[in-house]
Amino acid sequence: MSRLRRLGCQPVQDNASTDFVKRFTNHEAEERRKKRAPSFTAEEHDALRKKLKTVHYISPNYADETKTNISVVRRKWKRFDFSVS
Repeated sequence: MSRLRRLGCQPVQDNASTDFVKRFTNHEAEERRKKRAPSFTAEEHDALRKKLKTVHYISPNYADETKTNISVVRRKWKRFDFSVS
């Protein structure tokens, strides 16, 4: 049994804040669970795995500035890479 104490003129329980935190975290966890998509079944995982085997990588279309930056970085690496001779 928690002991009542007075803060100002209203009685306050000692463990009121811990009760609030527990209720709040439980509520937040339940809300996250509700928003989450349902888990895949084994058959759905297998179908997705088969589908992803046929996907091929498409190289990204970089902007000109990005291409310049990438080439500069590659040149720096080539300069300091002693294994490439």
